[in-house]
Amino acid sequence: MGVKIFDSANGKPFDKDFWEEMYTEDEDSLIDGIYNAKEHANYIKSVLNLIGVKAHSIADFGAGLGVLLKQVTLALKPKNIIALDPSEESIQKLLKSRWFSKYNIAVIHSRFQDYNISHLTENPLDLAILNSVMQYFPDRDVVPTFARLSKICKYLYFNVPSKKDYAIMKKELDFVDPYAYSRDAEFYRNSWKKYFTMVSYNILESKHSIKHSPFQYEIFRY
Repeated sequence: MGVKIFDSANGKPFDKDFWEEMYTEDEDSLIDGIYNAKEHANYIKSVLNLIGVKAHSIADFGAGLGVLLKQVTLALKPKNIIALDPSEESIQKLLKSRWFSKYNIAVIHSRFQDYNISHLTENPLDLAILNSVMQYFPDRDVVPTFARLSKICKYLYFNVPSKKDYAIMKKELDFVDPYAYSRDAEFYRNSWKKYFTMVSYNILESKHSIKHSPFQYEIFRY
């Protein structure tokens, strides 16, 4: 499908070891949103219910084995779902999942940077997920990714480790991700500020797709 599966980050290629180390669905995973996927899904549901936002359409851009997507789907019960991932092996495993066949899910084998978003610009997704994905994007792709996302989703559930986060993980967990770009938190904030407003923990609101925000209190918008 024209996907460059072995693109690199920090000079180390995305080889077989990367997919085996990073694409796991057990409780031993160090990825926030995998080992605690159910808690994240319940949090998303609670915040959206509190504000009165309905999520009828969702997408996970970097779905992996679908661990977080499954829990968010069970919690929100959306009508339309997109699962995108650059790993063909992960896509095949996702397609064979028991829960998967019960929902209307479009599965796409692609990098987000290469994904054709034209069909989503007229009717943006209610919620998109980009969890622990952007640290693998080179600097040049970060701002364009936020720009594209702002056109195709109303809310973005976003998480990425910063340079400080990686330092803590190395010290406390002896964890080093040789595939990831280690960047300051300010780099990401500056990259999204033209396109999104942070309205809650991990939740960004599109400035392009939302004209009248239900998240009204100014003190929590930045």
